[in-house]
Amino acid sequence: MVEDALKHSGADPSRLLLEITESALIGDAEAAASSMDSLRSLGVALGIDDFGTGYASLTYLKKLPVDVLKVHGSFVRDSSTTTGTGPSSGRVIELGDNLKLKVVAEGVETPKQLTRLRSLGFNLAQGFYFARPQPAEGISRLLEIDPRW
Repeated sequence: MVEDALKHSGADPSRLLLEITESALIGDAEAAASSMDSLRSLGVALGIDDFGTGYASLTYLKKLPVDVLKVHGSFVRDSSTTTGTGPSSGRVIELGDNLKLKVVAEGVETPKQLTRLRSLGFNLAQGFYFARPQPAEGISRLLEIDPRW
């Protein structure tokens, strides 16, 4: 289906990131890896969404052909109130670095959260602080006028 969509649209597969929730990987990891390998062969990037909410082992993570870890918003909320050497989300940055993955913080809602996440080493984030979900034409307008982009 993805291959057909790419052919039909003419989209550059290298600009497409498909996200799979961590919980969807639990169970038959070999089947998941096989499907992900097929998708990767098309040239698309793969990400694990809501990382930290499921029970995927590090063994799964090392075997799966992923490019991006998206850290669940609960870690982001915790990071804005934690002091000291850093919360679990800081450890996910280290893990991502070791596995050569991009790590995205989900659920950023305040400037304080963004500042804290930057101090932990996050350089990619998404959430209501940047924009609420909207139709495509709203995104075009947002990208033209919002200085945070």
